[in-house]
Parts: sequence; structure tokens; C-alpha cells
Amino acid sequence: MNKGTFFLMVWAVLAGQTAQAAFELTEQGPRATGMGGAGTALAGDGWAVCRNPALAVDLLPTAAVAWSQQFGLPELTRESFMAGLELRTQPLAIAASTLGSEVYRENEVALIVARKLGERVTAGVEARADNLAIEGYSSAT
Repeated sequence: MNKGTFFLMVWAVLAGQTAQAAFELTEQGPRATGMGGAGTALAGDGWAVCRNPALAVDLLPTAAVAWSQQFGLPELTRESFMAGLELRTQPLAIAASTLGSEVYRENEVALIVARKLGERVTAGVEARADNLAIEGYSSAT
């Protein structure tokens, strides 16, 4: 393999990556993380509704809490919560997550509603609010 082909292959891999300064879509929950982020079709997994709202239809009444500290740094502490329930036969889910410290903090809150349209067809809607707060600056939502 010559150098040109090698650099073309490296560029093709890197060009498809997304780069976000804040609110990157990190996987929450062990199943999706263990599968390299391929968790959008994990029916019955509470954390999967954070990436695919239609999965809330199959969600049993459940709750989950997660805590992680990336690279052992307190500034990169993530705390997450999700709950799924049925309200008058309507599947609902709520998820909340916070990342950071007093200096830099990202907060995310989502309300998820789903409906079964057919035997194997479901649809879901997610209303999401993101908030970024940096010490010395005003916060942005």
C-alpha cells in the first residue's frame, strides 16, 4: 500500500466523525456503551430511549441511575437519571444528565412520549432542553 492510499483511508475514517464543542451525544447505560454506541434499537433498555424515543413503547415501568468519572477527573463527572412509566396507557420517559463541575457544566433534560402505530411500528417524540454554564459567563440554553 502506498502513502497516498494510506492517507486517503485515514482521511475517510476521520471525515465521518462529528466534532461538537458541547452536548455531544454520549451513550448512557452499559449495554449501548459495551456495543460501541450501537444502542438505538435495544428494545427494553431504559437508556436506549435517550437516542430512540420510539423505544419507550416497550419500556416497562423502570428507573435507572448512572454515575461516571472519566479519566478519574472530578471535572468530568457525569450523573444521569432516567425513568419510564405509563400514564393512562401512554408510555412516557424522562431523562436528565449533568456533566462537569462548578466551572463548566452541561445539563440535559428530556421528556419522551411514544405511541404504537401498528404491530411492529412505533413512533416517538422527544422534547429536550440543554443548558451550558461556564463560570464568569452567562449560561446558555
